[in-house]
Amino acid sequence: MTTAQLDPATDFDLPDEIEAEIQNYEAHVRRFQRDEIDPLEFRLFRLQHGIYGQRQPDVHMIRVKIPYGGLDAEQVDMLADIIDRYAPRRVGHLTTRQDLQMHFVPLDKTPTVMRLLSSVGLTTREACGNTVRNVTADHLSGVGPDEAFDVTPYAKAVSAHCLRLDVCQLLPRKFKPAFSASDHDFGLVPMHDIGFVARTREVDGRVERGFKVVVGGGLGAAPHLAETLDEFLPANEVARITEAVLTVFNANGPRKNRNKARIKFYIKAVGIEQFRLQVQEALEQLPPADDPHFRQVSEFMDLEEEAPTTAPRLVRTADLPGDADFAEWKRTNLVPQTQDGFHAAYVTVPLGDLTVEQLHALADLTREFTGGRLRITAQQALILRWVREQDLADLYLRLGELELSEPSAHQLADVMSCPGSDTCALGITSSKGLASVLRESIIARGPEDDLVERMRIKISGCPNSCGHHHMADIGFHGAAMHADGRLVPSFNVLIGGGADIDGSAIARIVGKVPAKRVADAVNLLVDDYKAGRDEGEIFRRYSERRGLKYFRGLLQPFSAPPKFTDNPLMFVDHEANKLFNLDEMGEGECAV
Repeated sequence: MTTAQLDPATDFDLPDEIEAEIQNYEAHVRRFQRDEIDPLEFRLFRLQHGIYGQRQPDVHMIRVKIPYGGLDAEQVDMLADIIDRYAPRRVGHLTTRQDLQMHFVPLDKTPTVMRLLSSVGLTTREACGNTVRNVTADHLSGVGPDEAFDVTPYAKAVSAHCLRLDVCQLLPRKFKPAFSASDHDFGLVPMHDIGFVARTREVDGRVERGFKVVVGGGLGAAPHLAETLDEFLPANEVARITEAVLTVFNANGPRKNRNKARIKFYIKAVGIEQFRLQVQEALEQLPPADDPHFRQVSEFMDLEEEAPTTAPRLVRTADLPGDADFAEWKRTNLVPQTQDGFHAAYVTVPLGDLTVEQLHALADLTREFTGGRLRITAQQALILRWVREQDLADLYLRLGELELSEPSAHQLADVMSCPGSDTCALGITSSKGLASVLRESIIARGPEDDLVERMRIKISGCPNSCGHHHMADIGFHGAAMHADGRLVPSFNVLIGGGADIDGSAIARIVGKVPAKRVADAVNLLVDDYKAGRDEGEIFRRYSERRGLKYFRGLLQPFSAPPKFTDNPLMFVDHEANKLFNLDEMGEGECAV
């Protein structure tokens, strides 16, 4: 579909229940615009439908829910067309929950956007608010190393079951599920409200699928790693156990204090043993897993991907004899699949932003190289699976034409960031501005060894950890400091977080640094690690060994407030042209 065809008057052939839902939303929008509905009531309603207020008045962010991050070419084209027509900056933003966001959309255009998304099987429903958010999953599931089995159908089953489920419509607070296919934990399970890690066991001579189930993880101002609910849950019980946990949370979770309303606070209050008993009681009140009440995994088994039937392209392989940049891209951005002859190729997406032109071109690339499919990772990148060995050079050249062939995916230079003060009312500082500066600074350092490359930097514009700063080797969240009677844009510095095959840890604060000094502080932290580490010691272990006091001392020279007369630019945030202040901050509506 071309942009010219996106006519608001289009007669969409949508299921009756979806069209009725959008018409109801549309009626609420009109009532709100006529001042016939309380603004707070409308805000809660709007959020439940995935429409999020921005820092800027009269425009909105639309969050598109993308279960397990999976998109087909038609959906990518539709997203590009919608962004082209309704998002003035013509950019889509990949989130840390495998969603896609579009910004600056006028409120009266949101119903049309919903219809367009629904026409290709996408929705914004429950992408925000006190609901079950997007169900994320291991982006290598089905093709990755050491996996127990492909978790994609199970993630989709949970997503489909929870969508519009009565118990999920007004929870005490948001609820985030995730799936991982192996102990590599590409799904970042420990930081989720409920998480599933694939397991198998042998029963009477046959292999049985199941999941280790964890609950009560979360980041934000009070980060906490999830606790084990069940060491082995039969795989067909995933939707049932999720509803049982939601039932307990909905009935008992605290509602008075929004800041203490996540399920992690309730589990901490009653203890995991008592919570496990409550979940068991809830399970006894639910029908069996094979009851029609639950969306069955069998409905989605076709999501277990097979190799595309298209022939190898072999178009421009000969154009790259001995090309050093191509060799570097293959080294950093390729994962050999368990299926012989195929690779999964990461597409580095700087700052998580994709233009309309890039999205359309990516849709075409998936049709040519990957059977018409791609996935968004939880690290704000894309991954193209099922690329044949013979086609890698051609794919690399095509990505280069789109300015998307940068190496170092999911590595030090691939800095993650939330939108921050660019659009979010809660954003204190320009997280995207800092991310851009750090990317340039790290790339300028030149090649690094494998241990340094493994380090991740993640940035949030406020303490809410939408940028996953708690799960970073070096994390930052927006802050402010006072100097000479003025405010200085600053970032709290955290170290030692992450979740992968080496385990999980939450990063801890070791100091506060003015935004314009952060790049120098990162260079010092990296150089210190290179000089002081033991052989084979990853940064997380190095930070544990050195201790927080050591790093506080290391950063102390960067932490002193500046004098305005010495350097007025220290009082101006990245990508800003005026003195830093907090005047434009407002009340946040929800976190990513």
